[in-house]
Amino acid sequence: MTTTPRISVITACYNSASTLRTMLDSIRLQAIEGTFSKEFIECIIIDGGSTDETLDILREYDDVITFWSSEKDKGIADAFSKGVAHARGEWIAILGADDAYLPNAFATILAGAEQYPMADILYGEALLEQEGNTTIVQRALPFSELNLYHSFVCHQAVFARKKVFDTIGGFREQLRYAMDYDWLLRAWKQNFVFQPLPHAQLVRYSLAGASGKHRVKALREMRDIAISVGLNREECYRQFRLSVIKSTIESLMQTMGLQPMIHLYRTRIKKRYAVLQD
Repeated sequence: MTTTPRISVITACYNSASTLRTMLDSIRLQAIEGTFSKEFIECIIIDGGSTDETLDILREYDDVITFWSSEKDKGIADAFSKGVAHARGEWIAILGADDAYLPNAFATILAGAEQYPMADILYGEALLEQEGNTTIVQRALPFSELNLYHSFVCHQAVFARKKVFDTIGGFREQLRYAMDYDWLLRAWKQNFVFQPLPHAQLVRYSLAGASGKHRVKALREMRDIAISVGLNREECYRQFRLSVIKSTIESLMQTMGLQPMIHLYRTRIKKRYAVLQD
């Protein structure tokens, strides 16, 4: 009799040899019932036809990876959806090839599932970056309609029940930057229950992804998505303008090397972040 995995992790990658081992090691370190086991943790890798050492690394981690494929795809959303089609776990998560789970992340999620049995989507905190003794943390904000106008959760720190994907489907291929935000809003429209896990740090993620490199384009796509699901059009445009201004200010500070000011700006102005001192 085949055991249903507790958690399925899906990663889309392309020429990711420089970061892939760190990501896979972070999954190998996760323990359910005291140890890592492919019986409980399902790792699915969808590669877009890499030409570097990525495929050699995938073969190297046969003890961690449950399924992988390598072929050209239609983009990140298509790759994620292919991974979802293979997932069998009770809970499904999406992780970037340049991201990594923190220790005990999966145990924290399963404890949260027991604590909040009605929850369909659990989400925690994410470590954005670390410089010296300072770590920027993206908070797990309380779920509210007001927060829907923003990227209110780091999608790498989201774990959703498989039934959510079975109901609303995967990720829309026509989107380039905010397919995760679109998926979360579609889940909200279907009345699935979101539950934050405050102070539960689950993942360290990179800002080098497509949405980080093309911030204004990503914000514009998010605005259009929010309007499409029925959020107030005027408020969507207002939040878009504010987000562009904030993003521009942050970029200028980064260019000028004003890191302490960036930390202050993120925590006092954006309020979705916190600064931890080790």
